[in-house]
Amino acid sequence: MASSAISSSSPSSRTVAGHPRAPAALPSLVSLAMQGSDGFQSFARAGLARLRIEADDTELALMEAVDSLYRGRVEALLEANLDDVDPEPEIDVAESPRP
Repeated sequence: MASSAISSSSPSSRTVAGHPRAPAALPSLVSLAMQGSDGFQSFARAGLARLRIEADDTELALMEAVDSLYRGRVEALLEANLDDVDPEPEIDVAESPRP
C-alpha cells in the first residue's frame, strides 16, 4: 500500500509531505503585507533579495500584474477547508488527473 503525502491524526496535526501545514491565518497575513502596489513591491523585493535574485522595475511590474490576475484564486484555494478531501493515491504529475 502506498503511503499518503498528507497525513492526519487530528485536524490540528495535519502535515503535508512530512511538513506541518501553515497556520490558517498565514495567507491573510501575507495578503495584508502585500496590499497595494507599494506593499507588493516591498514584499517581492524582500523575497527576491533573500534568495539573492535581482529584478529590475520591469520584471517587478510583470510579477505584480500576474499577481493581480491570480491572487484572488490563490487566496481562495489557500483558505479552502480541504480536511475532508482525500489525496490522490500514487499521484503522477506528468499525467492528467484521474476521475
